[in-house]
Amino acid sequence: DAPILLRVAAAELLDAHKDLHPPVIFGLARECETVNIIAPPKLGKSWVGLHLVFAVATGDDFLGFTTKQGRCLILDNELHGATLSNETRSRRRSLDSPNSSIRKPRNTQTTRTRGTFVSLGVLWLILQ
Repeated sequence: DAPILLRVAAAELLDAHKDLHPPVIFGLARECETVNIIAPPKLGKSWVGLHLVFAVATGDDFLGFTTKQGRCLILDNELHGATLSNETRSRRRSLDSPNSSIRKPRNTQTTRTRGTFVSLGVLWLILQ
């Protein structure tokens, strides 16, 4: 079945969405938004992504932007568990954050989809 796309009149859109979602990274990203980190291979995308996760998890600044402390999910589609653990440990040490809230299971979680064939729709349902 083809996905159903709904058209909405601009007036309805304006009436339905009067306010922006609350910011998570002030001046950069809000709740319900997607942040894309795009760069050529081996340029540090994973490092920037983990830095972002640690900043939000601890409430620390991210590249000079204030963050709202909150829960984080690291969704990885390429690494084995041991590799992801090593990368996370290494990045955490390099940031040398005095705040240890990254270790709280309810604050930061990981899931790996390597080797699975899960659609974004199914993944969304699983993560709810």
